[in-house]
Amino acid sequence: MSRFVIYKNGALLVETDRYSYRKFSGNHNTILVNGRGQASIGRSDVSHWNQPATGPTDMTKQARLMVFKDEGEIVIAEGEAGGAYPPLKAEKDRKASLGLERFRRTIVWVESNCVLILDDIRSRQPADISWLIQAKRIETVNPEVGQYIIAHENASAKLQIVSDAKLDSEIVDSLADDRGNPLGWKQLRAHARNVGEVRFATVIALWNKDAKIYLRRFKFDAWEVVVKLLQGEDRWVWVASTNLEKPYRLEGVLRSGRKVLSGE
Repeated sequence: MSRFVIYKNGALLVETDRYSYRKFSGNHNTILVNGRGQASIGRSDVSHWNQPATGPTDMTKQARLMVFKDEGEIVIAEGEAGGAYPPLKAEKDRKASLGLERFRRTIVWVESNCVLILDDIRSRQPADISWLIQAKRIETVNPEVGQYIIAHENASAKLQIVSDAKLDSEIVDSLADDRGNPLGWKQLRAHARNVGEVRFATVIALWNKDAKIYLRRFKFDAWEVVVKLLQGEDRWVWVASTNLEKPYRLEGVLRSGRKVLSGE
């Protein structure tokens, strides 16, 4: 759940690496903490993913699926991956990290409408959190409000990312490779600097419809997410769980009037 891809018109639109020898988290659509990726429990971080240390390891302590709900035209998946970012020591110019308390990602697929991605990230100390997505091509529309276009040869989609923290974003060459050969993808990196916690809300308008997204905190650990479309809007209430063992509550009213409920 901490990584995802999206397929459209014969090829991946949201891309990933192929057979990479390095296994960098930065090759994928996930997050970095102080520039570092995911690390296995029991091993020090060397800026790329590796197998767990020898001996019994409960992988659910690193990442696990919390919700999967398929209602035909609407699919909701929620996962927790905070354990994949454990405390790490500093190396040269890299900052030390006390790790994440929480990395809760929810992905909502609304057929003929959009894909919604909600991320709640909480660090044990202030850190730089970088949100990543990559594609064959990424074009800037309006960086001040987080609007971009992702594309491959036969398809494109508008994307907007917003946050409850100030973001500075950049488009860079992705490090994704296939057996050491660079794939040539572009990567959008949205950075929230020196934050103890941060929320990201992202909409991808897969069906070539203009979509704008708004995120507003209206009470402790609860946010309103509004996706404005050409005709109407989807409104969501996103409520954090009280502990890591429980799913978030996500309640939506779509522009069609259909109601959606997930979690508690």
